[in-house]
Amino acid sequence: MTNNIDRARGSERFASSLSVSTLDDIDNLPLALNAKTIIKLIAVTTCSLLYGYHTSIVTGILLVLKPEDINASEITTLHKEVITTATNIGAIFGSIVSFPMADTHGRLKTLHICSWIFIASSIVTSLSFRLWILVLGRFIIGVAIGIGSQCVPLYLSEVSPAKIRGLAITINSMCITMGQLLAYLFVVPFINTANSWRFLVFLAILPAILFIWSKDKFPESPRWLALTSDPERARLSIERIYPMATRRQVNLKLNGLMLDSNQIDRQSGSYSSIASQAFKSNKKLDPTSKKALIIGCILMVYQQTSGFNAFIYYAPLIFQDLNVLNPMLPSIVVAATNVVFTATALYTVDKFGKRIVLLVTLWIVIIGLLLFSYGFKTNNASLLIISLIIYVAGYASGLGTIPWSSVEFLPTHLRSLGSSYISCSNWVSNSLISMTYLSLMKICGNEAMMVGFATVMFSCWFFTFFWYPEVKGLSLEEINKIFQNTGVDVHFIYRNYY
Repeated sequence: MTNNIDRARGSERFASSLSVSTLDDIDNLPLALNAKTIIKLIAVTTCSLLYGYHTSIVTGILLVLKPEDINASEITTLHKEVITTATNIGAIFGSIVSFPMADTHGRLKTLHICSWIFIASSIVTSLSFRLWILVLGRFIIGVAIGIGSQCVPLYLSEVSPAKIRGLAITINSMCITMGQLLAYLFVVPFINTANSWRFLVFLAILPAILFIWSKDKFPESPRWLALTSDPERARLSIERIYPMATRRQVNLKLNGLMLDSNQIDRQSGSYSSIASQAFKSNKKLDPTSKKALIIGCILMVYQQTSGFNAFIYYAPLIFQDLNVLNPMLPSIVVAATNVVFTATALYTVDKFGKRIVLLVTLWIVIIGLLLFSYGFKTNNASLLIISLIIYVAGYASGLGTIPWSSVEFLPTHLRSLGSSYISCSNWVSNSLISMTYLSLMKICGNEAMMVGFATVMFSCWFFTFFWYPEVKGLSLEEINKIFQNTGVDVHFIYRNYY
């Protein structure tokens, strides 16, 4: 009991020394950003790699799938939309269940479970001999994708030092794009091989197995450990994340996390668990957190209504009337451009800040879409490929990456819930696009669809200008101050630190 009281008093002393300046934070220690660090970040985003792979391999499935493969008389447009959308519906469900999983079992264990679901669903899908089994397998894959899309950004935002948090989230997006590119490249040599889609789906179990084997090499989120009253394990995680920190700096960080999680019971002098209290209160959002969450969800909806996933899912079908030699060429162009310019975001997001990057790159997206519309009007295949590259370059440099980091706007005890809401916003809007695009394309035409997407992106620019704040270099605990007053203090960082 005496030790607990001393620890609580020590926590108060540490708390009194917490400065509002980011310069006093442990996150600003010199950081060795070497190949080992990058490899670890890539390894922990295995679920994101599989997310990209499985959402894109459907393109190959639709190209090589024969009616006799699934004992059907024909494969209609509706069948194609159902096969594609089943994954997105599953992802909505996965995003919902991942929130209690991540808060109850921890971020790493949730990713471990996610990997097992990827393995099981890949096996079911590859052995499908009926349409309903194929749809079921794709749905279960979607569940795994939903869990991963919620938990990976959440985990990365909580374990990454402020200096590389933007980099870590961008690497997550880059792994998604790498998964998409690999899917398309794997399809090309098998495009004329019967039942090759079974092998392509089954191949996805390998990364999942590697992650399960290596998961103990990564630290659990110290913020989650603080939230669940496990300060000693939280301390060990902090020491692994910040190997150059002194003991005092580790203590300062630990007690800051504990205080942020309302963990210290000043009456008893002990750390008390609020995990059960949080669930009993149904994770009620205060006005500040609700405002931050709404901004994150709206930006994610804008990401999905930009039209990008229409190209990811249906590029060969969109370009089928333009005499393209290889039906996979447009998809490969999309994925390759996406990888290259997501890589540029590794540099630009942390250097210039997310807000500036969005405001600049959204204009590139709009220009690309308008050129796209003109290309369809003139039936100019060369212009369409050029405008596709421009569009994807703008998308990948900003909107394709930044919305996933919006989870950092929320306080620790609501971050998992918020990540689930943001992920659900992604998959609900994604599902609407995948379910309706082919039908709308037949009714309105590609020219009108591109103008519609450009109009949506124009409104996204205004939303970003008035409501999306800059958080470059701020600790997760400081970011909450941006949303505390009326409206959103989009210039908070410039007024206080520049």
